[in-house]
Amino acid sequence: MVDYREELLAELLNCGYYDVSLLKDCKYSFGYLIENCKYAFGNDVNVNNLVRIMFEIGIDEIEESISDRIREYDPEQASDDEREEHESLLLLNPREDIESFHNYLDTSIWVAEHKELYERYLQDELDRFYEMTGFEISTD
Repeated sequence: MVDYREELLAELLNCGYYDVSLLKDCKYSFGYLIENCKYAFGNDVNVNNLVRIMFEIGIDEIEESISDRIREYDPEQASDDEREEHESLLLLNPREDIESFHNYLDTSIWVAEHKELYERYLQDELDRFYEMTGFEISTD
Protein backbone atom coordinates (compact mmCIF):
# COMPACT_ATOMS: atom_id res chain seq x y z
CA MET A 1 0.00 0.00 0.00
CA VAL A 2 1.29 3.45 -0.90
CA ASP A 3 1.92 5.88 1.92
CA TYR A 4 0.16 9.25 1.51
CA ARG A 5 3.54 11.02 1.50
CA GLU A 6 4.78 8.85 -1.35
CA GLU A 7 1.57 9.50 -3.26
CA LEU A 8 1.89 13.25 -2.67
CA LEU A 9 5.53 13.29 -3.78
CA ALA A 10 4.77 11.15 -6.83
CA GLU A 11 2.08 13.64 -7.84
CA LEU A 12 4.23 16.71 -7.17
CA LEU A 13 7.23 15.25 -8.99
CA ASN A 14 5.14 13.76 -11.80
CA CYS A 15 6.56 10.27 -11.40
CA GLY A 16 5.65 6.80 -10.17
CA TYR A 17 5.57 5.77 -6.52
CA TYR A 18 8.71 3.68 -6.84
CA ASP A 19 10.58 6.52 -8.53
CA VAL A 20 10.27 8.54 -5.32
CA SER A 21 12.48 5.89 -3.68
CA LEU A 22 15.47 7.27 -5.63
CA LEU A 23 15.56 10.09 -3.09
CA LYS A 24 14.95 8.07 0.07
CA ASP A 25 18.62 7.75 1.08
CA CYS A 26 19.57 11.33 0.22
CA LYS A 27 21.20 13.10 3.17
CA TYR A 28 21.39 16.52 1.51
CA SER A 29 18.83 19.17 2.37
CA PHE A 30 15.82 18.87 0.09
CA GLY A 31 15.39 22.63 0.26
CA TYR A 32 18.91 23.02 -1.10
CA LEU A 33 18.29 20.37 -3.80
CA ILE A 34 15.05 22.03 -4.90
CA GLU A 35 16.64 25.51 -4.90
CA ASN A 36 19.51 24.28 -7.09
CA CYS A 37 17.14 22.30 -9.29
CA LYS A 38 15.04 25.41 -9.94
CA TYR A 39 18.19 27.40 -10.70
CA ALA A 40 19.45 24.76 -13.15
CA PHE A 41 16.17 23.61 -14.71
CA GLY A 42 13.65 26.39 -14.08
CA ASN A 43 10.37 25.07 -12.76
CA ASP A 44 11.09 21.56 -14.05
CA VAL A 45 11.52 20.01 -10.60
CA ASN A 46 11.20 16.27 -11.13
CA VAL A 47 12.89 13.15 -9.78
CA ASN A 48 15.45 12.91 -12.58
CA ASN A 49 16.51 16.54 -12.16
CA LEU A 50 16.64 16.28 -8.37
CA VAL A 51 18.89 13.22 -8.67
CA ARG A 52 21.07 15.09 -11.18
CA ILE A 53 21.49 17.91 -8.67
CA MET A 54 22.14 15.42 -5.85
CA PHE A 55 24.89 13.84 -7.97
CA GLU A 56 26.35 17.27 -8.80
CA ILE A 57 26.59 18.12 -5.11
CA GLY A 58 28.30 14.80 -4.38
CA ILE A 59 30.73 15.29 -7.26
CA ASP A 60 31.43 18.81 -5.97
CA GLU A 61 32.47 17.24 -2.66
CA ILE A 62 34.79 14.78 -4.42
CA GLU A 63 36.29 17.65 -6.40
CA GLU A 64 36.80 19.66 -3.19
CA SER A 65 38.54 16.74 -1.52
CA ILE A 66 40.93 16.37 -4.46
CA SER A 67 41.67 20.11 -4.42
CA ASP A 68 42.27 20.08 -0.66
CA ARG A 69 44.68 17.16 -0.92
CA ILE A 70 46.56 18.79 -3.80
CA ARG A 71 46.85 22.06 -1.82
CA GLU A 72 48.09 20.24 1.30
CA TYR A 73 50.88 18.52 -0.62
CA ASP A 74 54.34 19.58 0.52
CA PRO A 75 56.95 18.52 -2.05
CA GLU A 76 59.81 19.01 0.40
CA GLN A 77 58.32 16.65 2.98
CA ALA A 78 56.72 14.16 0.58
CA SER A 79 57.59 10.49 0.39
CA ASP A 80 57.71 8.68 -2.94
CA ASP A 81 54.17 7.35 -2.32
CA GLU A 82 52.91 10.87 -1.57
CA ARG A 83 54.53 12.19 -4.76
CA GLU A 84 52.89 9.43 -6.77
CA GLU A 85 49.51 10.18 -5.16
CA HIS A 86 49.91 13.91 -5.86
CA GLU A 87 50.74 13.30 -9.52
CA SER A 88 47.74 10.97 -9.80
CA LEU A 89 45.36 13.45 -8.19
CA LEU A 90 46.48 16.11 -10.66
CA LEU A 91 45.16 13.90 -13.48
CA LEU A 92 41.64 13.71 -12.07
CA ASN A 93 38.65 15.81 -13.02
CA PRO A 94 35.48 14.34 -11.48
CA ARG A 95 33.24 16.48 -13.73
CA GLU A 96 34.72 14.72 -16.75
CA ASP A 97 35.71 11.37 -15.23
CA ILE A 98 32.35 10.52 -13.64
CA GLU A 99 29.29 9.97 -15.81
CA SER A 100 25.67 9.24 -15.02
CA PHE A 101 22.50 8.09 -16.71
CA HIS A 102 19.13 9.40 -15.52
CA ASN A 103 15.97 7.46 -16.34
CA TYR A 104 14.02 7.18 -13.11
CA LEU A 105 14.58 3.68 -11.63
CA ASP A 106 17.23 2.96 -14.27
CA THR A 107 19.47 5.75 -12.94
CA SER A 108 23.16 4.96 -12.47
CA ILE A 109 26.54 6.63 -11.97
CA TRP A 110 30.03 5.37 -12.74
CA VAL A 111 33.68 6.35 -13.12
CA ALA A 112 34.41 6.41 -16.86
CA GLU A 113 38.05 7.58 -16.74
CA HIS A 114 40.92 6.87 -14.31
CA LYS A 115 38.96 4.14 -12.51
CA GLU A 116 42.00 2.68 -10.81
CA LEU A 117 43.05 6.08 -9.43
CA TYR A 118 39.62 6.71 -7.92
CA GLU A 119 39.64 3.26 -6.35
CA ARG A 120 43.17 3.67 -5.03
CA TYR A 121 43.15 7.26 -3.78
CA LEU A 122 39.52 8.28 -3.39
CA GLN A 123 37.71 5.27 -1.94
CA ASP A 124 36.68 7.26 1.14
CA GLU A 125 35.16 9.93 -1.09
CA LEU A 126 33.32 7.30 -3.16
CA ASP A 127 32.01 5.78 0.08
CA ARG A 128 30.87 9.21 1.28
CA PHE A 129 29.05 9.77 -2.01
CA TYR A 130 27.13 6.55 -1.38
CA GLU A 131 26.44 7.55 2.22
CA MET A 132 25.06 10.94 1.16
CA THR A 133 23.10 9.88 -1.95
CA GLY A 134 22.31 6.19 -1.63
CA PHE A 135 23.97 5.61 -5.02
CA GLU A 136 27.24 3.76 -5.45
CA ILE A 137 29.61 5.18 -8.03
CA SER A 138 30.59 2.08 -9.97
CA THR A 139 34.23 1.57 -10.88
CA ASP A 140 33.63 -1.68 -12.81
